[in-house]
Amino acid sequence: LQPLPVLPRDWQQDIRPGGTVELPGGLGRVVLLRGAAPGLSDEAVSGSLLLRSRRGGDRLRPFGEAHSRTLAELCQAQGVPPWQRGRLPVLVADGRVIAIGERWLEAQAADPAGGWRLVPLG
Repeated sequence: LQPLPVLPRDWQQDIRPGGTVELPGGLGRVVLLRGAAPGLSDEAVSGSLLLRSRRGGDRLRPFGEAHSRTLAELCQAQGVPPWQRGRLPVLVADGRVIAIGERWLEAQAADPAGGWRLVPLG
């Protein structure tokens, strides 16, 4: 058996709206695309954006929910298997987590009418 690839603990990469990032370890690519609702607002993605691996204590208040939760709590609630959690890229804007993979958007950064989302590419 081979260990499943995960994002290296210290991995990070700048990203911009419309930009594509190759994830390490053969995990594929992601693009920050404008599209379906809800999405991240133009204001949320207008500053410095960083795509990185998860860190202990990452948290956000998911769009449509009243309280913030840690990434671990979100994964447990959604039934994301432990071996897949280390593959989720975290999108950070000016030091604040605004999206986790394609699964969760920060409520304060979201635009219910549509906006930017991380989309996996093969």
